[in-house]
Parts: sequence; C-alpha cells; structure tokens
Amino acid sequence: MKYKVGDRVRIKTWEEMEKEFGLSQHGSIKGMPIYFTPKKEAELMKLYPNRILTINFVANRGTLDIYGFYFMEGLKYEGGEEYKWFDKEIECLVKKPVYIPIKNRWEILDL
Repeated sequence: MKYKVGDRVRIKTWEEMEKEFGLSQHGSIKGMPIYFTPKKEAELMKLYPNRILTINFVANRGTLDIYGFYFMEGLKYEGGEEYKWFDKEIECLVKKPVYIPIKNRWEILDL
C-alpha cells in the first residue's frame, strides 16, 4: 500500500486506465480486482471534477498490494457501499497547499 489515511490523491482518467489496462468484454477497465466502470467514472467526474480525493480508510487484506484498497470521501454505490480504490487507479499524491499568512501593514513596515 502506497498511501495512508489523510493523503490527498488524484485518480487516473478513464482514458489513462484504458490505455494502460485495456477494456474487458463488458466495456469496463480490466486488470483490477474490482473493475473501473463507466458509472464509477461518471460519479467521480460529477462530484470531483479535479479527480482529487482524500483517503478515509485503508484496508490491507494481505501482504500483496493487490489485496489492499482504499475508501475515499463521498463516493458510494446505489446500495450505500463505498467505492473501493486501488493503487493502480491512483495517479499520484497531491501535496496540500501551503498557506502563507497575510501580514498587516505594521508587520510589513516592521514597526
């Protein structure tokens, strides 16, 4: 498992995964324990157009990375179960923005 709870990550696009893994006979992305489906892609784009999600829970089901998966904020199946995300679906870690406090004029003038 490459990521931990609290990490912000960017999910690969449909086109990136199709190029990397190909399509199954049903038209979904193949090569993962749970397939990346057009519905999952549509939900992701609707709720998070920048494709950046925060990891809420890490489930490691063995010593191999293929058995571990992540739960992220706000994306669920119709039955209420959260989508599972795998390392292969994640493009990269997104750094948190650095906030620089705004100085008032007295601090700028060093008075």
